[in-house]
Amino acid sequence: MILVLAHHYDAEADWLCRTVELDFQQAACLLWPEALGVDYRISLRLRGSGRHDALVSLVKPTASVFSGRSARYVINRLGYIEPLVWDKAIPSEKTYAAAEINAFFSAFVRSLPCSVSNPVRHGALWAGTGFEARWMSRLHRAGVLVHRLATADANEALQELSRADPATLLRWMHFEGQLFKPAGQERCYPDIERAILQESPDEMLELMAVVDPRTQRPQLLWLSRTPALSCYGRPFVSALADRAGGFAR
Repeated sequence: MILVLAHHYDAEADWLCRTVELDFQQAACLLWPEALGVDYRISLRLRGSGRHDALVSLVKPTASVFSGRSARYVINRLGYIEPLVWDKAIPSEKTYAAAEINAFFSAFVRSLPCSVSNPVRHGALWAGTGFEARWMSRLHRAGVLVHRLATADANEALQELSRADPATLLRWMHFEGQLFKPAGQERCYPDIERAILQESPDEMLELMAVVDPRTQRPQLLWLSRTPALSCYGRPFVSALADRAGGFAR
């Protein structure tokens, strides 16, 4: 079973689960932590042995039981979790509830016996501020051109991406030691691809670059741990299948 941990607004996670089930005929479970307290069929239990079991409805038409031990691979797309049910609570209650749910899911991910696309470090679901800037600095030291906005405010980088001609945008996704590109992006940039692979990250990462119209050379502008999975299609899902132990095709 593939377990996908994602936020309720994550359409890419939904696409992945549907593709795994429909095209690869294997079980995939999607869990939205924000549904806790909204969907009363959901409960989570932590066992004292350090191994976690979760009893969840897994965003399915009917409730089902899921044990963490049944997962063969976990796609973790969670950042900081804001419980929806406490949206109108007083600040102190909301802070407490958010801290509890974030702590639980951090511990849950850390204890899973299978591989996880984005492991938990330092007891937190997200690595904290500066992760993207540190990665860009490492790639810059490896000789890759980095856009001046890549380490600036994220909104500025997103605005630059939105202004760019789609024909000048390049994407790569790193997953388990492999690089994937969208269909139609045929041109190779060995220096960029080699630098990404040489860093040997154990995170699932998406990197985007814009081609400088003057030099025709790409500059890295964006890095994310929540890739637009559907851009990479079946080749990525097939690699996930192999990593999870093989799906019936």
